[in-house]
Amino acid sequence: MLLAGLIATVVATSVLVDREHTLARLELERRTASLKARIEHAFVVPLQAVYAISSYLRATELRVDRAGFARFTAPTIQREPAIYALEWAPVVAHADRAAIEARAAAEGLAGWRITDTDGGGGFVTAADRAWYVPLLYAEPPNAALGFDLASLPDRKEHILRSRDGGYAIVSDRLQLVEDPPGLWAVAVYEPVWRDGAPPVDVAARAGALVGFAICVFRVRPVIERALGAAARDGVDVALTDPAGPPGDRTLWESRPGAAERVLSAERRHTAALTFVDRTWRVTVAARGDDAATLPRSRLVLFGGAVMSALAAALIAGVRLARRQRRAADDRQLGPYTLLRPIGGGGMGVVYAARHALLRRPTAIKLLPPDASDGEALERFEREVRLTAELTHPNVVAIYDYGRTPDGTFYYAMELLDGITFDELLSVSGPQPVARTVHLIRQLTSAIGEAHARGLVHRDLKPANLMLVERGGDPDFVKVLDFGLVKRLVPSTTEEDGDGGATAAASSPDAGLTRPGIMFGTPGFSPPEAMRGEPTEAAGDVYSIGAVWYALLAGRPPFKGPSPRAVGLVQVSSTPPAPSRWRGERVEHPEQVPPELDALILRCMDRKPGNRPPSAAALLAELDKLDVPRWTRDDARLWWATHGARVRAVVSRRRAEQALDGRHHETLPIDAARRRGG
Repeated sequence: MLLAGLIATVVATSVLVDREHTLARLELERRTASLKARIEHAFVVPLQAVYAISSYLRATELRVDRAGFARFTAPTIQREPAIYALEWAPVVAHADRAAIEARAAAEGLAGWRITDTDGGGGFVTAADRAWYVPLLYAEPPNAALGFDLASLPDRKEHILRSRDGGYAIVSDRLQLVEDPPGLWAVAVYEPVWRDGAPPVDVAARAGALVGFAICVFRVRPVIERALGAAARDGVDVALTDPAGPPGDRTLWESRPGAAERVLSAERRHTAALTFVDRTWRVTVAARGDDAATLPRSRLVLFGGAVMSALAAALIAGVRLARRQRRAADDRQLGPYTLLRPIGGGGMGVVYAARHALLRRPTAIKLLPPDASDGEALERFEREVRLTAELTHPNVVAIYDYGRTPDGTFYYAMELLDGITFDELLSVSGPQPVARTVHLIRQLTSAIGEAHARGLVHRDLKPANLMLVERGGDPDFVKVLDFGLVKRLVPSTTEEDGDGGATAAASSPDAGLTRPGIMFGTPGFSPPEAMRGEPTEAAGDVYSIGAVWYALLAGRPPFKGPSPRAVGLVQVSSTPPAPSRWRGERVEHPEQVPPELDALILRCMDRKPGNRPPSAAALLAELDKLDVPRWTRDDARLWWATHGARVRAVVSRRRAEQALDGRHHETLPIDAARRRGG
């Protein structure tokens, strides 16, 4: 009996060790996500500094002098000691070399000339070349003033990459002369263009580039001020640049030797961090020798098991084994493995998942346990059945659906990797006119198919629309969440709960959308929905107009201190033309065609009869307008210029939201009630 008890104790201890390792891994992942988000946020400061210089140069139409540059940059230098220098390096043709050297002398830069390095830490007069990129201004001033950045192969590669790509870039790590070993810096190069934006034609960019705004900053003080000692307690952290030269990839480490340790540690976790055009890595490993320290729980369990009776040891082992099996089952739903929650709302919780056999990335939507009343279940099941009828490429695809044995409804759909219109607007503000037309045309086409099948979405808003890349188009729209969808024309038959068919005496929505009950989102759903009245196809047209309004204006059409206040304003007023707001939110707003303003406001007319009656009618009217065309090259250029910043901000916000998330228990499925079962 004692031998059996010892065997059971060993098994139970093994289960506990595995469980503790799992908990340690999850904690390490959580710490990594937290540290990455804080580091990412810290790097906003040097980015803001270099973008501010670029804006200042454009605002002065490049007529800046040394004194003005010093006055503009002084507050940033004083406030941010981690910044080593803020610099301006114009592109100078050989024919203009003498003129810029004379200009520098006139501004008090005695002895300033365009120089090369002499190979020993000094500078010599630069050899003749077709063009130069010398440091004209630097605050604080340093010995490199006049140095031609294009004279060094690695710096010239940065310059050409930024110029030809039309976007800001980050250098490899730098070792400043006055800094000790282990304190590294990087430089952010922001190209400044003659007309404010890079030409679409790559060949024309060489002539349009006038210089670079540069921010050189030390990485360590930026990160350590953001993290503090408490955030790094108990772990080693390293920030590395995989694209850097071999041997020079460490940008920061939490203590000397930490980078080498974390990169070779058996238990470590790595997260990708996007900074301008680079993807760096934050790697975290726990300190200490895990094998040398046995938790007190294991010592107590081992000693107690040796002295315990067979019955107590056996019961403990059985209980631990059952608990472990339940923990493994909690992440399974039939053939799908649930990975993590990625979103949720009033109509369900969404998980990222993977099919066990197909290995296909999938999104699973479940009706939350606290919304399990009959009406919510019926609306949830109706959503997936009606969405599955749609085959338009701009509508999220449905793979599978069914119910768990306890009646919890779920469905599987394609997992999208992109950003919502809501996230795009919160980071980027008003969009180019041609881009809004391109996006709305796709949205209207998708809703047009729904209307042709007698379906109304009823909850179109920026949070339910996503931008993904499909078929080489980085601005491809996907319509999500048909949670409030309604059938306009009653079906002839409707399946009952047992798989049979019963005659539909009225719309399938009967009993689900009752007069006087408000459905939708204030500001984007039509006024009739805010009043609790029936919503038809013209209601979706109103929502499309409101989304279009937000894309052009960079803000919702209506604002208020609460959703109720927004709804009250909406049902009693018409917003001003969206072009009215662009002048306040865009430095150089492009002209919005008056007929575009008029069409949007007609879509948002408070009276449904004054709007285009359906998405197809709206699309026909849009096709008649002479509006700018947004090409795939336009989209690629936009993402090359702004994508890194937009994705970085969105990634940080999602990471912060994920830190507050919770894992949800799931259940096995009822095969008899699956789609086609």
